Amino acid sequence: MVSPSLQSLSDLCGIRVAYLMWTRRDVAKKCLKEVLFDELVDFVLHDVESLPLPEQLKSRIFKHVKPAGKHLLSLLSLWLSNKLPENSQKWLTSDMLSECLVMNADGLINQRKTAEKLLSSTMLHDVSAFRFACINFLEKEVLELWILVKEYFLNKIRLEGEQANAFMAQNGRQCGLTNSVDLTDHYYSNSIRGYPFSGFTPFLINRHLPLFQPFPFTTEPDEVLFWIGFCLSRENAISIQEVPHFLGGDIGWYEFSLEFAAFSGNVACFEYLKNFQKAELFQEYGHETLTQFLQWPLSLTFVENPERLWNLMPDMQKCVMFREIIKFLFNENISYNSLLYGDCRIFNPDCLPIIPGIYSLDHLAKLFVALWEISSDYYKSFFLELCIFETIENWRGQQEFCTNFVTSDLKDKLFQLFLSNGEAVLELFERENMKESLRSLVAKHMPQHFEELDSRCISFIEKQTVRPEIIRKEMVKATARILISRERKTRLNRVYPTHEKFLNYIKYVLFSSSRN
Repeated sequence: MVSPSLQSLSDLCGIRVAYLMWTRRDVAKKCLKEVLFDELVDFVLHDVESLPLPEQLKSRIFKHVKPAGKHLLSLLSLWLSNKLPENSQKWLTSDMLSECLVMNADGLINQRKTAEKLLSSTMLHDVSAFRFACINFLEKEVLELWILVKEYFLNKIRLEGEQANAFMAQNGRQCGLTNSVDLTDHYYSNSIRGYPFSGFTPFLINRHLPLFQPFPFTTEPDEVLFWIGFCLSRENAISIQEVPHFLGGDIGWYEFSLEFAAFSGNVACFEYLKNFQKAELFQEYGHETLTQFLQWPLSLTFVENPERLWNLMPDMQKCVMFREIIKFLFNENISYNSLLYGDCRIFNPDCLPIIPGIYSLDHLAKLFVALWEISSDYYKSFFLELCIFETIENWRGQQEFCTNFVTSDLKDKLFQLFLSNGEAVLELFERENMKESLRSLVAKHMPQHFEELDSRCISFIEKQTVRPEIIRKEMVKATARILISRERKTRLNRVYPTHEKFLNYIKYVLFSSSRN
């Protein structure tokens, strides 16, 4: 894949210091408590302010505090979702994180190398280390640790399957396969298991197992089950396709790994794929993969080489790409409904239900303009008609304006302007309201027609009707107020359905091992 461009040395230092300032706040512990990001970031900003540094240097650190914090907390939330019980003394601490944090040349956390360094430190318990290696898709470390934890995990999965069925029978309950069960509280929740994408779960599972019947459970997350299947295939010198998939039926392990990369948002999983598999992600799961790569820090990947992104995207997703960028740049105040569906997150809801997407406004604006330049008029025209002009015209009480918008030729003139100028499309939303935005655009790009178009059309817009958000030049914003964590059960306290064939295969392996 394309590598991000390097930042200045001063910015690299500022990013590094920002990350370290967050580790001083023991974020690993705070991720387990009910703490609002907005509250925690104030403490970190205060810490930066107290540094004995020149104001110019501190200003460079300040601008990276929020994005660095959100990135670090998102990564920690992924890791902590597979942690040991809370009373364990052998799980991730801020001291370990500070000691093992590895940065890329671009100033961002290198998730893979940080995970490798944490594992090589041997500070983690073997079981926890194996889960940690699995979620970071570290094949070498997974295989090395498998020897030490094999009996533990296979017996755990076997016992959980039997105990879960006994629990359900004892309580006289039957549960649909799309439900998850929390044995800690002894109640059945309605949340769908965190398979790569929830819409696929009921259909895919229900084809192979009867609904509303008892079925095996496990508390291990998908990443761990994936790598257990991989390890079993390796040690038995067979193809992984010969190992029954934990989702059952004819689901392929390769197919699952692609879907998991597309829908989970686990960057480590994405990096594990080969180049042709990454390209296949964009073709098969274009929208899901795109929305991840529009988020910071993945947006760095294509800012300097937008052609790469454009060529990877299937044709049907190219208009969607423009819509998604506009949606995240102007999310709060664009009222056209087609721009505002869904909620893009860094990780899937089961892994990370509380961290919203993080976006670099500067990256998105640059990417929009660059992609606009290389796009064909066909895709531009479709996007302009479907989204931009609908946004301008789709306001109640604007009938006279809408009529004049066409008869005055303002729509046609804007169409020609936008077609050749992506920056002008963004300028449409850079004023406090649509009336001022249109006046600014016309005055700047077609001054000879300003008086005529203003009197015949623009003046008929009611100023208070729409207030598009100004594109701020700050580096990153979130789509919603961020809640780092809340008092809730970890994923290890929840049990999820697994296919009976997978459980039987685990039993077979254990039986064969006991005979040897």
